Amino acid sequence: MVQSSLLSDNFVGRGTRLESTGPLFPFVDLQAQFSLIGAEILDSISAVLEKQHFILGPEVGKLEKELAPLTGCSCAVGCASGSDALLLSLLAMGVGANDEVITTPFTFVATASSIARVNARPVFIDIEPETYNMDVRQLQAAITPRTRAIIPHGPPQYPEDCRGDPRRQVRVPSRAGMPLGGGACRASAPRRGARG
Repeated sequence: MVQSSLLSDNFVGRGTRLESTGPLFPFVDLQAQFSLIGAEILDSISAVLEKQHFILGPEVGKLEKELAPLTGCSCAVGCASGSDALLLSLLAMGVGANDEVITTPFTFVATASSIARVNARPVFIDIEPETYNMDVRQLQAAITPRTRAIIPHGPPQYPEDCRGDPRRQVRVPSRAGMPLGGGACRASAPRRGARG
């Protein structure tokens, strides 16, 4: 049996089960971020714990009011998860049984599973290798009479409206009279022209 040094360095066998001793590769360095804003985070958590407002408390309202102008929207709605945000956006757009929603497979599974939760069918189109975002050149061909919405979800480091030509991303859906949905749970306030 060939044993990978990567596997053996990061997992230790305990009986018949492998237990992790660390990530196989770092997704993101949260320690660096925490070193910059850790005190503010801990103060905010302490305030919530002291007031015992865990659901829809004043902190959620404050966050929603701060996020809306950052995202260019008239309002923002705090959700329990990115999955819930996607589901709510699909419901708000009226997506349901027998509808199609165009998206990319290069995203977290919550995108496709949220589409399935409303009994719609995800239609996948490929990504652009330069930006890792939906290849909008394939978008027009994917639109059918059953297409109800488009979710151009991209990776958090390259939000779909921040890389390349942002007008290309929304030009086809608006011409087709189709709602553009999505979430930015890992990039809460993306700005046009922002990088990384």
